Amino acid sequence: MRRPASPSRAGRTGRGGLGGLDMVEEALAALAETGLTPLEAVGLLNTVATFTVGHVLAEVPADTEPELPDLERHPRVAAAVAAGLGMPPAHEARFERALTAILTGLAPVGER
Repeated sequence: MRRPASPSRAGRTGRGGLGGLDMVEEALAALAETGLTPLEAVGLLNTVATFTVGHVLAEVPADTEPELPDLERHPRVAAAVAAGLGMPPAHEARFERALTAILTGLAPVGER
């Protein structure tokens, strides 16, 4: 799934008004093939869209320098930082892992 290119576009709804419904209809048609009801499909689409917008907005640099943690006091955080936490590849991997969890965890009601 492609993420929005900029946060300013990410916060918009409908992608140009009613024309955006064509994109929604296409996504709902694909989700219908998985056995989701129309209401479940809309819920999944909303979950994925909301997650994606939130993730993109979380990556926007802050206006001020963040307060750095005391890594001696927080050894597990230090280990995550040493493993790449906060670096672009870690952001992408976290996004992909969470999106996969969302998509695989939202099966049609009859399959739960």
